[in-house]
Amino acid sequence: MVTDVIPHEVDHLVRAALVGHPIERWLDEGCATLFESETLKQHLRNIAHRANPNVDIGQKT
Repeated sequence: MVTDVIPHEVDHLVRAALVGHPIERWLDEGCATLFESETLKQHLRNIAHRANPNVDIGQKT
């Protein structure tokens, strides 16, 4: 699981170094999620679904 998170966190560091100033959190997190593995994305979808089964979480079929 840790290896799934590393690209996400590295993306935060690289973006911060390139931009040089704080950016909106939603943008920073949104961009970083592009580097998450499908395994991690599915794990997070499962957690969200267990928390609230009635919400559409964009699960792939």
